[in-house]
Amino acid sequence: MKKYLDLSEHNIINDYNAVVNSDLSGIILKATEGMTYKDSSFQSKYNNLKGKIKLGAYHYLKRTSSPVGQAIEFYNTIKDKELELTPWLDIEDTALADVSEEYCNAFIDKFFELSGKRPIIYTGYYYYRDNFSHEFQMNNKWWIASYGTSIKPNVQNMVGWQYTESCEDYKFISGLVDCSYVYDESLEAINQNSNVIKELQIELNKQGFTDCNGNKLIEDGIIGELTLSALPTIRKGAKGNITKFLQKQLGVSADGIFGVITEDAVLTFQYNNCLWADGIVGKNTWRKVLCI
Repeated sequence: MKKYLDLSEHNIINDYNAVVNSDLSGIILKATEGMTYKDSSFQSKYNNLKGKIKLGAYHYLKRTSSPVGQAIEFYNTIKDKELELTPWLDIEDTALADVSEEYCNAFIDKFFELSGKRPIIYTGYYYYRDNFSHEFQMNNKWWIASYGTSIKPNVQNMVGWQYTESCEDYKFISGLVDCSYVYDESLEAINQNSNVIKELQIELNKQGFTDCNGNKLIEDGIIGELTLSALPTIRKGAKGNITKFLQKQLGVSADGIFGVITEDAVLTFQYNNCLWADGIVGKNTWRKVLCI
């Protein structure tokens, strides 16, 4: 179990060396809010911590502007940064409650189109419970705030639990500090699977994939919608390198033959990831296999 802090301009770091030498596994920095607000400390904190501790960034979603525009602003702010942690979307504004899922979907779709990454969603436990459908809850990964209790929230696909907003363990940071435990390595998956994705893109191009304009996939290790659309639906009886690729990800013998053992592995994987367990690897199962 790892410990992370999320910081904004309201948190002043008095000793950067103390941050690096602490028990923290990473820092998530506020980057943007709405379409026009940039956190005034984002760049300086990034400059002082880059390459010394794992860094991530988050966007605070607002109702006052287009979620698509907000996704573009967030992407443009962080696209050239060396961030090792999965991006984070913060939704807790009560003004968004009745459109929370609609705004999140629009933001996530646009950000994924631009970056090939799906952000982890941060919110409070009751906000999560009351404002999102079961399907949306199951299709996303969550960072849940639940204060004043030592009981871990009962949330499917929970990556981390923010257990306090007034942590006193880190005296070298002023202001109220949010502190979280991380239970799932998905937070750090952003760069870990790029070689895997590139291997897959190379294979799909070898098999003759082209888009509607006759272009092959860009072999960049970033899985966007085009790469996802190129992936075939496979099931028992399939053979070849795509099956072999799947078998490697599931940890079974990679013989390239989708037989009973591979089908059982798929069924187990689907069940463990709250997917419809039919043994067929379609788009939703591929998303989970590829950690997006």
